[in-house]
Amino acid sequence: RIMAAPKSQSKTQEIFFDEIIPDVIDVQPEYPLLVTFLNDDDTLCVDQAGLEVPLSKVKTQPMLSVNDGVATNKFYTIIMTDPDAKDRKLHEFREWVHWVTINTKVTNNTHKNVPGKYVFDTVDDKQNTLISFQPSGPPKKTGLHRYVFLAYEQLNGLIDETKCGQAPIVGSSKSRAKWSARTFAKNNNLSKLIAGTFYQTQNPIQ
Repeated sequence: RIMAAPKSQSKTQEIFFDEIIPDVIDVQPEYPLLVTFLNDDDTLCVDQAGLEVPLSKVKTQPMLSVNDGVATNKFYTIIMTDPDAKDRKLHEFREWVHWVTINTKVTNNTHKNVPGKYVFDTVDDKQNTLISFQPSGPPKKTGLHRYVFLAYEQLNGLIDETKCGQAPIVGSSKSRAKWSARTFAKNNNLSKLIAGTFYQTQNPIQ
């Protein structure tokens, strides 16, 4: 079921709450990021920050889209991270990074099941995938986890993968643990957080 997002939203709207600031970053995104999971049986769209969603519905790599704030001639960095690893109370592995792409472009949205005017071109862009997508996988009996999505404009143009301070990660790896979106952004002069959102999910066994 597609949940329609507004055509435009104010820059002053509070998108991040529930301690995303300061657990992950220090500033609000300028616009909401729309996260769409195209499942075989239905479509799940996270169009409101903080939605609690079933774990079974967020196992595929999502499509990310926005209505405002981007341009087709610019480059963007996409981050998905979990600040609640292994659980929110102790978070001894904060953050667990799930996905990072750099030098990502946007295109006009032509997907009928994806809301938003522009889509981030992450679907087939393996060349610019710095950390491969890993779906949400909160352990048993660890409660709700917050999965945070960030879209930064690369104000200095292309990022050199060999000089970004992050070695590529493919598949499941312990090197995903104790990551920091804040540090990665600082190291790569990512100061313009164009869009963001987060959803919450948990293991069915609690």
